[in-house]
Amino acid sequence: MKTLKKTGIIFLATAIVIVVLNHIIEIKFHNLVSPFHIQPALSQNLQREEKRLALVIGNSNYEFAGNLANPTNDADDMSKTLRELGFEVILLKNANLPQMEETIERFADRLKREKGTDLLFFAGHGIQYQNENYLVPVEAKLKRNQDLRYESVPLGKILGALEDAQNKINIVILDACRNNHFTRSWRSIQRGLVTVEAGQGTYIAYAAAPGEYAYDGQGRNGIFTTYLLNHIKTPNLDIDLMFRRVRKDVINAKKSSIYPDSQIPWSSNSILGEYSLNPTPNNPPPPRETPPVIVNPTPNNPPPPANSQLNIPQNLFSSATRIDYTPLRNALAAKDFRKADGLTAQLILKAGDKDNSNWLEREEIKKLACVDLSIIDQLWIEYSDNHFGYSIQRDIYRKSGGMIGEWDYERDIKTYRRYAITVGWKKGTENHLSNYLPYNLYIFNTTAPKGHLPAWDTWEAWAGYLDLLFLRTLECNI
Repeated sequence: MKTLKKTGIIFLATAIVIVVLNHIIEIKFHNLVSPFHIQPALSQNLQREEKRLALVIGNSNYEFAGNLANPTNDADDMSKTLRELGFEVILLKNANLPQMEETIERFADRLKREKGTDLLFFAGHGIQYQNENYLVPVEAKLKRNQDLRYESVPLGKILGALEDAQNKINIVILDACRNNHFTRSWRSIQRGLVTVEAGQGTYIAYAAAPGEYAYDGQGRNGIFTTYLLNHIKTPNLDIDLMFRRVRKDVINAKKSSIYPDSQIPWSSNSILGEYSLNPTPNNPPPPRETPPVIVNPTPNNPPPPANSQLNIPQNLFSSATRIDYTPLRNALAAKDFRKADGLTAQLILKAGDKDNSNWLEREEIKKLACVDLSIIDQLWIEYSDNHFGYSIQRDIYRKSGGMIGEWDYERDIKTYRRYAITVGWKKGTENHLSNYLPYNLYIFNTTAPKGHLPAWDTWEAWAGYLDLLFLRTLECNI
C-alpha cells in the first residue's frame, strides 16, 4: 500500500482494499459500548517515564445472585486514583462474560506491545472451585459448581496472559471473595478464594485470607478497597508495606466492631526489590530508555529557547540513520510550523530510505528507526508545548476508538472519521470528500486543535497510515 501520497483520491480506495486483504483477522466486539470506557492517564510526565496500564472491573448488578452495594463504586474510585498515579485505565462495569473476555483479551494484547507496569483490579463475586479462582460476570447463571468453567473467567487465564506479556511489574488486586447466593445449593464448595502463587515480578493482593469472605462496606466502598484507597497514593511507599498497612487497618476495623466477623487481607509477592505506586521526584521510577543521539556542536546553529525542557543539543543527528534533524528543530523553535510540517514529511521519507520518492510502503513504515521517530516526536512536543506530535496524535486516535495493531475495516473507517474531526482535518459527520480540509486551510499554529500536526498535506494517506505509524511508536516505546 502506498502512503504519504501527495495527490489523488484513488489512493484512499487502494489503501482500504489493501488493509482488508492484508489483514484477514477481524476483531468483533460484543456490545462493549455501554460498560466499557478508556480513561487516559492524568500524570503524563510519569507515564512517559514508565508505561502504566490498568484494567479495572466492578460488577454489582448480578442477575441471579442479588446486587452488591460497593463494587461499581470501588471500580470508579480506583479508576480515578490510578489515573492520578499515571495509569491509563480501562474501566469495565457490570459486564457479562463476552464483555469481560473481550476486554481482558484486548488488555493482554496491549501488554505484549507496551512494556512497563500493568494492574488488574476486580471487585465483585469471586468463587474458588478445584483450586482455581473464577471471576463472575453479572449474567452468570450458576446452577451447579461445574458451570463456573463455562460462565465465569478463570483467574489462571488472566495470570497466564500477564506472564506471557513479560512486563516488569504485574499487580493483581481482588476484592472478590464476597459471600454469595450462587453456592448455597452447591455441594463440596469452599468459602472465599484460594491463594495462587505469584509469578516473577507479580504481586497478588486478596481482600481476604484463603477460604474467607470479604465484605461490603457500610459506606461507598468495600472495607478492603476503603483502606486501599487510603494508602495507595502514599509517596514512595513500597507496595508490600502498603498492603501490610491495609491489612492492619482492615483487621483493626473488624476488631472495633465497625464490620461483622473477621477479615484478614492476604497477598502473594514475587517482585524483586522495592516498588512504589506513587514515586515522588526524590525517588522517581527508572527512566525510559531513550535512543542514543550523536551530537556534533557547531556555533553556526542557534541554540534552543531558554525554556527548553529537553535540553536538545545544537546540532542533532540520528545515531541510526545519520539524518540531521537540526533544520526541523530550528523551524519548530522559530514556530514556523508550516515549514516544520514539510520538513517532517521529507525527513520521515529519508528515514525510510525513500528520499527520492513521496511515499512509504507498509513494510518500510514497520522498519522506521526508533531513534528517528523519537527525535521527531520529542521536537514537536517540546516546541508546541505538548500540542502536536506522534504520541499526542496516537492518544487522540485511541480515544476515538482506534485499536492499534488490530484491523477491522468498518471500525477503522469510523474511527478515522472521528479522529479527523477531533484534530480538525474534517468538518461535519458526513463522509463526503468536500468535508475534509485542503492542506492550504490547515492551521499552522497552536490555536489549531490538539494533534492537528504533523499533517503532511493529504488526508488520504492517513486513513491507511495512522495505525501502522502508531503501532511502530508503541514498539519503540515512544
